[in-house]
Amino acid sequence: MPYSIARHRAGADVEEQLALLVNALYGAVRTTSPTDRFDYRGLNTVIELKSRNARYKPTDFSTWLIPVKKIESWLLEKDKILILLYYWSSTKQLYVHKWSPNSNYPVKMCWSEQSINYGIPSDHWELLPLDIDRQLS
Repeated sequence: MPYSIARHRAGADVEEQLALLVNALYGAVRTTSPTDRFDYRGLNTVIELKSRNARYKPTDFSTWLIPVKKIESWLLEKDKILILLYYWSSTKQLYVHKWSPNSNYPVKMCWSEQSINYGIPSDHWELLPLDIDRQLS
């Protein structure tokens, strides 16, 4: 899956759709600067949201990918809590993973040298018990 402008725009649309929900859950607002490394920021948190389109289900992958660059950026802001979110359009489910300085996940290179990711096992993510349709309406 090499870089795709259409996929990037679709991800940005999901970030916008979930902005109020993320704010309600974590008190974080969506970032607007194109140079900001994270999707949302709160007083004590930085949040990265990854989304997968309806073609994929959470059970399709044993590990879910988070770019190494995101974690490297967080290392510059270690006074904040790093929250990782994964949204699956097919099931309308939102999962959370709180990154720890002690986290030790394998690095996976995907598609190119510029796409180096941590592979976080799917069972290390917590399903948030939300009715996404109701939350978004």
